[in-house]
Amino acid sequence: MGARVFALVLAALLTGCGGEEPPLALAAESPKPGEAEVIAELIALTKEASLEARSEAQEDDASASRVLRFNQPKHSGCLQAEFRVLPDLPEALRVGMFAEPRAFPAWIRFASATAGPDTQKDFRGMSIKLMGVPGEKLLGAGDTQDFLLNSHPVLFVGTPEDFRDFVETSLDTHPAVFFLNPLKPHFKEFGIVREGRQHHASPLSIGYWSTTPYLLGEGQAVKYAAFPCQGVSAPELPDPLTDGYLRDAMRETLAAGGACYDFMVQTQVDAEAMPIEDATVEWDTALSPWQAVARIEIPSQGFESARQMAFCENLAFNPWRSLPEHRPLGGINRARRELYEALAEFRHGNNGVTYEEPDGNESF
Repeated sequence: MGARVFALVLAALLTGCGGEEPPLALAAESPKPGEAEVIAELIALTKEASLEARSEAQEDDASASRVLRFNQPKHSGCLQAEFRVLPDLPEALRVGMFAEPRAFPAWIRFASATAGPDTQKDFRGMSIKLMGVPGEKLLGAGDTQDFLLNSHPVLFVGTPEDFRDFVETSLDTHPAVFFLNPLKPHFKEFGIVREGRQHHASPLSIGYWSTTPYLLGEGQAVKYAAFPCQGVSAPELPDPLTDGYLRDAMRETLAAGGACYDFMVQTQVDAEAMPIEDATVEWDTALSPWQAVARIEIPSQGFESARQMAFCENLAFNPWRSLPEHRPLGGINRARRELYEALAEFRHGNNGVTYEEPDGNESF
């Protein structure tokens, strides 16, 4: 090989191996090759897991014929609420449904991540469905907009691949193998599970986070959160704990007057420190503090009739049921679009449910 050719080959190798990658842009996604195949595998695995969970339930109760949600199957209840966009928001936040102050009726489902009794530590969920939101949605027809929040700032799986591997490992052996496998450990993720699973005094007294990012207009990414309004006292954890104490706590709070949340956004200001594609990373509030954009008012109400509990069981949520200005970002959200739609259809089909989105005029 001549000296000139050798120099060209060496330069090409050095450029390929050691060249600097272009800086990440704010609100920019970077999906990996083969992601569609990973999501298809994930859908098949979660359907299998749902049927396996039903079979296990039937071993204890022969009448347990329903297919439950793969995630957050046990609800404390669904509550009527008002979601009120605040006036005088900064210009950068006046986007989409936050463009002007107005109120939307809402249904909010409070649930636990697993089907176990409340005596077990767990993650909790707050799924919000707004009605009367005008405009074409990214998924589905109608005027509803969904927000999905969890009781810990981050997820214990950061990518679709890890989500797929966790479900597959859980089916084949045991969930602990995913975290503690010496050949492919997930120690950080194990720490998130240990920290995030808690006994919570009440579904209405804790904070909830979206964990994943969303657009807020062109080129701006945010995460969402809902925090109890300041000055609202939280109940103490009961002693002893009972299998249904979370529903009991919610009933007591609503009988005494109601509940209130501030709905917040946190803007991405550093694409490296505040990644789009890794849902295990919490965005630093020192870089970007939370800002309130709406107030959620949950009035005193009853919620435990058989018809309302059935309505709560059948509700379907998907973060892609959204205005384009609030498009979900990142791999976990890209997986959720097909996954949540497929699982809702699978669950409703197996349970003989004909599903329609609520309009806010429901009464029970």
